[in-house]
Amino acid sequence: MTSNLALPPHLTQARIETNATKTARYAALTADFNPIHVDPDFAQRTPFGAPINHGTLGLSLLAQAIETTLGPVPHQVNVRFSRPAPVGVSLIAAGDLLETGDGYHVHVTTDDGVRVIEGTLHLLEPTKIEQKESSDDRN
Repeated sequence: MTSNLALPPHLTQARIETNATKTARYAALTADFNPIHVDPDFAQRTPFGAPINHGTLGLSLLAQAIETTLGPVPHQVNVRFSRPAPVGVSLIAAGDLLETGDGYHVHVTTDDGVRVIEGTLHLLEPTKIEQKESSDDRN
């Protein structure tokens, strides 16, 4: 991203309190009815012992934090899903400006501070987007 923009030191936090009802609604919205998310009897027999939130729910929350803070800017996010988050916890998405000033270290944590998603967000220069669109047109 251009260095003449003053980026805020932190992304505006986005938060959601998860529960079985919200998880069922998210499953319907995404058509992801994996029983590890929505079936307590099934989930109890897994290593997690209980239903876990969809990973993309946390990723969507991170997108909300980015959009709220920066608006619709071109960016690239690289994340790793580091731990499952049980249904019933709060998820908090946030980010801290990188020392290089061209992006953020981003993360989604549970309310007790366990990081379930983490990675980096880099802002893209418009010329890079135009180049990508040009190469996509050739395919």
